[in-house]
Amino acid sequence: MLADSRIVYLFLYVTDLAASTAFYRDKLGLQVIEEDASCTKFDAGSTILALNRAADHGIQLPRPKDNSNDTVFLVEDVEASRAVLERRGITFLPTSWYQPGGIAHPHDHPIEESYYMLDGEIEAVADGKTYVLRRGDLFWTGVGCVHAFYNRSPRTVRWLETQSPQPPARHSYRFNRDWEYLKQKLAGAVDVDQPRAVAGKTRG
Repeated sequence: MLADSRIVYLFLYVTDLAASTAFYRDKLGLQVIEEDASCTKFDAGSTILALNRAADHGIQLPRPKDNSNDTVFLVEDVEASRAVLERRGITFLPTSWYQPGGIAHPHDHPIEESYYMLDGEIEAVADGKTYVLRRGDLFWTGVGCVHAFYNRSPRTVRWLETQSPQPPARHSYRFNRDWEYLKQKLAGAVDVDQPRAVAGKTRG
């Protein structure tokens, strides 16, 4: 039933509602559609992003922050959007930093990647095999290699990441969950075990 529905509201609980509202409104540029003393609602495309003061709901937010969730925005031009946000004072951290509990879910790329571990320890999975990477280790994934990362340690993980060739403008990340969702959607209409054309590419 819910598989064919969409998420309408996303609730984020915050400590300082005024400061959080200013960030999403002035820095990220989201439009406020409703606001009162305990909640601010933003137009986030197909979803309403609602900021709620945690204390009003008896919620104790963790200290320090645990980075247990992410909010992802889809934009037409990543570099242009980043430039605008940086001019507004937003600081971007390199994606090769993983906080404790950080996860990169199974995915692959149309490019090759290598990772040289600088600090910390992380569990890496590549084509079904699990490896534990530590300082000084080198990890490589070829085109189409399904891989994932799980920081199960209490420390931040850092690595030096290289990609070759230059990632394409679109579809540089191909997440397994997206293919599984498409497979389920097509299951009633086609034989999913046979090769099929999806977005201009043939996938078996």
